[in-house]
Amino acid sequence: MPHPRALVFLLTLPLFGCTGKPSDSGDTNEPVDDTADDTAVDDTGEAPADFTFALSGDYAGSTLTLTWIDFATIGTDTLDLGDVAYTGAVTGATKGVSLPEPPAGDLQEVDPTNAPGMMLAGYVPGLHLDADGDGLQSGDEVYVGAGLTWPVYISGTIPADYVDMGLVDGWNALELVPESQEPVMHDITAIPLAARLAERTSITIGGSYVGDDGASLAILPSVMFEGGSVDTYVYDGPLDDPWSVTLDGAPDADHFAELEGVGLGALEVPIAYTDSDGSGGYTSPDPLAFPACSDGVVAGLVYLPGITDLMTGWSLTLQGVGSGWVGLTLADSGGALLSDAQLQDLALDGSCTF
Repeated sequence: MPHPRALVFLLTLPLFGCTGKPSDSGDTNEPVDDTADDTAVDDTGEAPADFTFALSGDYAGSTLTLTWIDFATIGTDTLDLGDVAYTGAVTGATKGVSLPEPPAGDLQEVDPTNAPGMMLAGYVPGLHLDADGDGLQSGDEVYVGAGLTWPVYISGTIPADYVDMGLVDGWNALELVPESQEPVMHDITAIPLAARLAERTSITIGGSYVGDDGASLAILPSVMFEGGSVDTYVYDGPLDDPWSVTLDGAPDADHFAELEGVGLGALEVPIAYTDSDGSGGYTSPDPLAFPACSDGVVAGLVYLPGITDLMTGWSLTLQGVGSGWVGLTLADSGGALLSDAQLQDLALDGSCTF
């Protein structure tokens, strides 16, 4: 069996957890509930939009929430979220939001040395499927989108350096870029919000095979490499050249485990083997030949359950990852995402090893 270290899924950016409990922001108000037309124009009787989201991806049927974030926790292991300040159903490709000035408890002095008295309140956008209709994410309701660009309200004295960056008194749209000293500014009338987290339940992999005749292909779960067992594999069958396998649906529950850098997931690795005992499928001690490779690196699949934590959704979106099936390379130094084209151009030929 390969050493489990070779199968650790490590993207270059860590996942950030959140406390799971609202912070005491001093705001005891209920979130603004906006079910009006997305254009939010005066002649409807609604207040004009303070800012507008430009939606993309699979956002149909979702609900937008804006959740206060404690800026003091950014850069720490745990990002602290507070109350939901806004909730509203999404009905089109744009969503106008009208919010009052944030309460005093939401405002933070984030740079007292360089910007004393400049106060900020930031809100993380999320799109979730609101099964119970209460406007808030709860239980197993999943996120289909998490915004990388956040509405941020600024008040007080704004130093010239911040003005030069584009910050203004009132609402701003800031994208926090990892390892960058400055955020990217966006137009508040077109804040990008992509729904990229919807669960992908089908994936196809394939490529070439060079090896002994009569070999088979098994897609084995990482839990087996650590002494566990499963009732069935997601695939175990003949191996031809070329080969192609389509997986539909999630792996069984016994395939899932806590994966470093990811949380709960099912990691699966395509491996060529010889059915030495003639059982008709992979059983130990059938000899494993070699894994599927992408440009000389072991390739695998991971299935991530639907996302129910907003900041996990934000971190995955930041890394270009959604829920469901994800293709990636597996290496001690970190994993790289594989495109659909790369997943159908894998090599079973000994060009990489465990």
